[in-house]
Amino acid sequence: MVLDHLYQSKAHLLTYYVLILLAAFGLGHLSRWLVWEFELDVSWPKVFAFRNEWIYSILGRGQLEGVPSKDIIVWVDALTDEPTEVEGRTRLYRGLVAAFTTDERGALRDLIITAARRSKFRKVEGEVHFTWQRIEPGDYFLMRYSEIKNLNITYRDARDPVPASEEERQQPAEMASAPASGTSDPTDQIFPAS
Repeated sequence: MVLDHLYQSKAHLLTYYVLILLAAFGLGHLSRWLVWEFELDVSWPKVFAFRNEWIYSILGRGQLEGVPSKDIIVWVDALTDEPTEVEGRTRLYRGLVAAFTTDERGALRDLIITAARRSKFRKVEGEVHFTWQRIEPGDYFLMRYSEIKNLNITYRDARDPVPASEEERQQPAEMASAPASGTSDPTDQIFPAS
């Protein structure tokens, strides 16, 4: 008798089940958006923290006290085993973190950077000179984490002025504040072209 009644009400039950699924889906997405937008995972990590720790270390979420995550810029310097123009030196990459990917276990797989630079070495009269070279063309540079030997991460408040590089400190003030000739790329102020 109960089965007959359920069979007769199958349209209502199916509608009810679909509505519950849609409500759960919407509530789950809304909850995740609220946690992300209002940084509840940073304020109350025991309750709302995301399981993947890379969200915090690679994206800089919650790394600078009192600075909203949207205002945190993350710079990385990645050392690899890739040989360079000068024997005995290995390649260093630098850039601003744009994103990352993980494998099914949550381990870091790829690091995606923008404003990418690679180290360039040259020997002049027996001395080794180091410069940064912009990686062109392309807006994003993907590095396999398995190829990175050492990773340095720097967090900076986007509202702070860009710190002067060593090269800029050694130049007269008027030259340091002038944009690099022949370029309109704002990242040249972060990583001056050599």
